Amino acid sequence: MPSQPILTKSKLMSGVQCDKNLYLLVHKPKLARPVTPSEQARFDEGHVVGSEAQKRYPNGVLIEAKPWDYTGSVQKTERALTSGAHTLYEASFLHEGFYARVDILNRDEGAKQWDLIEVKSSTSLKDEHVYDTAIQAWIARGAGLKIRSYTVMHINNQCVYPDLSNLFTRVDITDRVLALQDEIEERILALRETVSGKDEPETKIGPHCDDPYECRYKHLCWKDVPSPSVFDLPSIGPKSWELYEDGIVTLDDPRLPMLEGAQKRMIEAFRTGRRLVDTKAIAAEIGAWQFPLYFLDFETIGFAVPRFDGTRPYQQVPFQFSLHAIASRDAEPRHTEFLHTDSTDPRRAVAEALVRAFGAKGHIVAYNKSFEGKVIEALAGQFADLAAKLRAIAARLVDPLPIFRNYVYDNGFMGSFSIKTVAPSILGDQLDYSKLLVQDGEMAQHAFLELAFSGGSDSRRAELIDGLKTYCRQDTLATVLLVQWLFSEAGL
Repeated sequence: MPSQPILTKSKLMSGVQCDKNLYLLVHKPKLARPVTPSEQARFDEGHVVGSEAQKRYPNGVLIEAKPWDYTGSVQKTERALTSGAHTLYEASFLHEGFYARVDILNRDEGAKQWDLIEVKSSTSLKDEHVYDTAIQAWIARGAGLKIRSYTVMHINNQCVYPDLSNLFTRVDITDRVLALQDEIEERILALRETVSGKDEPETKIGPHCDDPYECRYKHLCWKDVPSPSVFDLPSIGPKSWELYEDGIVTLDDPRLPMLEGAQKRMIEAFRTGRRLVDTKAIAAEIGAWQFPLYFLDFETIGFAVPRFDGTRPYQQVPFQFSLHAIASRDAEPRHTEFLHTDSTDPRRAVAEALVRAFGAKGHIVAYNKSFEGKVIEALAGQFADLAAKLRAIAARLVDPLPIFRNYVYDNGFMGSFSIKTVAPSILGDQLDYSKLLVQDGEMAQHAFLELAFSGGSDSRRAELIDGLKTYCRQDTLATVLLVQWLFSEAGL
């Protein structure tokens, strides 16, 4: 009979979210969708945050081992525990086939019990953090470790670089962890039974498919959900599950209540097969926009551990912008751009280039202008000598996103008004992101990190620079073409 697989804490947490998720992770790992750039960024940030947390407990022993070397990491941990060490990083424990690595173990001089510290890159304590720590507690205690307290260290978003002394907030969760131990034991033993079974669990889809993270097997479990469905309705939220439980899934179901706003337009477009365009409303919105029109898009990055003076954790720091301009309705767009290419603080250079880029008149178009507005306001707050000019730029911002959300609907939108769905639906194949080196904002962040912080050959740097510029330029060009389409539809 084959031996039972070792179940790690991360797999158990997947099982807590959904038992079918755990079963597939163990038995059909190749069917999982690839890790997304966003997920990889979260993992990478977690490593950075973990290293920074270790500095708060210096001179510790790092248990170095390959992720799959359970026996080796446990043996190294046992040697460190018996050697008299007061602090361990990534200590590993194995109990009854369950395995966990602890971010930090620490004990005071002479103390026989340990404090277990779990490090999280979020800016608040979440319920899943407590459950995560409780699983570690059950495994470590079962392996014989004497533990005095349990703490979660998470990011304090009020910390301001360069003073990182208050980067972390510590929350004592000892009582909550201990209160969960009986439940944890029952739950993880049940999960082992699930994994040991011959049959895949027949777990229904539900809110757990995306909570706390999107399951990497969602595409399998949702294969029979039509596209589009009630789950794609804009801003539908939990109401979608109420409809689903009532058997209402498709948008042509006669029982589907006639909703309002964008939801109603999506249902109407689906049922009629027509694109909906309110030309009078569009004309009223954009008729007041003044030429020349500028089209602005930023690329930004937010570090969990801030790196530049005056910035906070996850504050969005601009490193690039693209700017198209048209002098009149049918004029050819002209383009300018800025890209910071090294590890120094990019904000001053961005702010100065931004001030130089604009003439004194004309509206500035930004798709979802609230983001661009916040970036500009943050720059104004940082540089007093440029503040007036930057705020004058922000005051000229106009936004086509609400126009599309309120007055246009195409079945290609699939319930989303992101420029990445609106542009191809309206413009067809004029713009193709799929062949670009950088295809979205998350990939832009990865490319900038590599360009600015990883070194690399001249040829690779040139490739990254070209990829970043091409992507950002395409975003503003897409906005130009979308606005020209709006003018045309409105008869202006």
